[in-house]
Amino acid sequence: MEPVSQPPQLLKPHKDLNWLGLISAVIILTIILTGCSDGASHTPTDVPDQHLSVYEVWLRAEELEGQVIRVRGKADFMLMMTAVLCCPARCDCNQTDGLLRLVSENPTRVNIDCAIVDLIEIDVPDCQGDECSLTCTPFYPGDTETFEFTGQLKVSYVRGHPCSLQLINVDLSASQQYVNGNWEQIPTGTFTVPLAQPTQDPSLCEDWGETP
Repeated sequence: MEPVSQPPQLLKPHKDLNWLGLISAVIILTIILTGCSDGASHTPTDVPDQHLSVYEVWLRAEELEGQVIRVRGKADFMLMMTAVLCCPARCDCNQTDGLLRLVSENPTRVNIDCAIVDLIEIDVPDCQGDECSLTCTPFYPGDTETFEFTGQLKVSYVRGHPCSLQLINVDLSASQQYVNGNWEQIPTGTFTVPLAQPTQDPSLCEDWGETP
């Protein structure tokens, strides 16, 4: 009697492994494609079509935190100078810094804990100087009344409520300024503007044994 050949027992395990590998590959590919889709829909480079007022951004601050927004408001350019007494008075005695903020047409108190009105600090330009001049880059905001900036909203909290807003990663190519009745591109470069020459009462230096 001839022996009956048995089917090879190793084929079934190999087939199962092939199916498991195929299923795993499909799952991994699905996860990768889903992640790419989500990333594309939340890309921070998307520029919103409609602008918001400063007050509207405050009302939606928690919702808009971390998003790229377009905000329009009046320019409030602050100059801050140290107050060191120098005898004799000279340009390099004190340091001047500039800070740009957007404010509403009719500022409204938005957080009683912070005692502030609806304003948004803009992280550009970088303005520094001494008592005689101020240098700003990449633009100078001092002569412009209204801006529209596109950037990412950063929110700081106090007692669980928004306390201050800042626009960071500002995209100047997607921003504009209102000049002479028209919206136009913001000129960029390095700008140096003169400040008032340092003056002080000569009697303040008498105790120093010097007069200007």
